[in-house]
Amino acid sequence: MKQIIIAGIGAVLIFTLMAFGVRPITEPLPEIKVALYTGKGIIEKSTSGVKNALQNCSDLRISEVNENDIVGGKLKGCRVLIMPGGTASGEREALGAKGCRALEHFVSSGGGFIGICAGAYLVPLSDNRTGADIQLINARLNDVEHWVRGAQTVECLALTKKGAGTVPFSIHFENGPLFVPGNDPYLPEYVSLARYQTDLHAKDAPAGEMTGRDAIIASRFGRGRVILFSPHPEMTPGCEPMLAQAVRWAAGQSEPQTSALGPEFSWEGIFGTMPLQTHTK
Repeated sequence: MKQIIIAGIGAVLIFTLMAFGVRPITEPLPEIKVALYTGKGIIEKSTSGVKNALQNCSDLRISEVNENDIVGGKLKGCRVLIMPGGTASGEREALGAKGCRALEHFVSSGGGFIGICAGAYLVPLSDNRTGADIQLINARLNDVEHWVRGAQTVECLALTKKGAGTVPFSIHFENGPLFVPGNDPYLPEYVSLARYQTDLHAKDAPAGEMTGRDAIIASRFGRGRVILFSPHPEMTPGCEPMLAQAVRWAAGQSEPQTSALGPEFSWEGIFGTMPLQTHTK
């Protein structure tokens, strides 16, 4: 009788935890199908970094896609698309107008989009939009004419508790974009997750354009979630879990009817309380 009572209490506890969204430790995480773009315009060290960062995540199943796969509808069944580093112009040219529209449809229908460096250059607002442009987030690029800033480890501030607190961390940077808010009335405002502390610029470029600019941002496009990394978590030892958490978050869906972004669009909502690669002098 005692064993039956204990078993009954255990079952009640498990169902109570599940009701509040807490999974028992014996229940595996649901599998997430992730498409990694490996077509024209990418750089191998970024795609290799993504694969290495996610290879030990048993819940993430990675498949490679190129521009022809995206145009041909092979994103169907995938939950998240990762566009890695490389050249934004090369990736955009490879996708073409049909690929850009397919990518927009994928995200607006509930797919997640993660852009890293060049992949993050690809989707903010453009003043001179053409058919081969993608606009997924209400952000603009700051000082883009001086994009050559160098490659090195830089310092960022994680904006925790909805911006009320900041935590410094180090991450690899390689000529990534600097985000500032856009003014598209049909897209929600983005959430800034991290800002740059370091200021990099060429000798003939103005100083002060990088410090304080947004480095990691997130928002919603239709039913899908978008997160952009200007720096490279996949190329930074210690920051790999940041990318895995971003994938799991991007696999969720949002309600497009709401104008405001919910608490899931925050540092804690995406990355939780994961430890950061802090700078040591």
